[in-house]
Amino acid sequence: MKHPFFRTLKYGILLGCGVYTLFWILLVLIYDNPIDSTPKAMDVLLFIGISVGTTIYYKLRVAGGQLSFSEGLVMLTLTYYSLVVTQTLLLYMTLKLSPDLLDTVKQARLAALEAEKESWLKRLKTPNDFEILKQQVRMLTTAVILWQETGFRLLVGFIVSIVGATGLRS
Repeated sequence: MKHPFFRTLKYGILLGCGVYTLFWILLVLIYDNPIDSTPKAMDVLLFIGISVGTTIYYKLRVAGGQLSFSEGLVMLTLTYYSLVVTQTLLLYMTLKLSPDLLDTVKQARLAALEAEKESWLKRLKTPNDFEILKQQVRMLTTAVILWQETGFRLLVGFIVSIVGATGLRS
């Protein structure tokens, strides 16, 4: 792993995972419900910023302004997905170490549904659908929350990797 590409990739991943871990610890210390308390796009923007930043650093400082499509694709993809894996592990550990957090998430989401009941009833076909929606929130599990938090990010990571590798190539 003495090649500059892999060295830059390794340090970019370590830096990104460290920054996100500190960010997550701060959220857990500040909020009772860190899962729903932060804007959803905030961590995605952090992931994109770290991935693109690592790739640009490699292109400008290490590779002398040259970056092939495959190098950009690998660098962006591995950096982004390592951050998604880090987020998933941190979220899983937080939910397992704090069993009350899952109940807090359920209660917060149920309260949000009740607060916006009128707008939900307008969107749903029957009032019974609203009760079904509330029942689905009550049945939330750790696995469902993990999928909700990471599924969208995986798709965004794929798109960012393709577009970024195309845009940053030399």
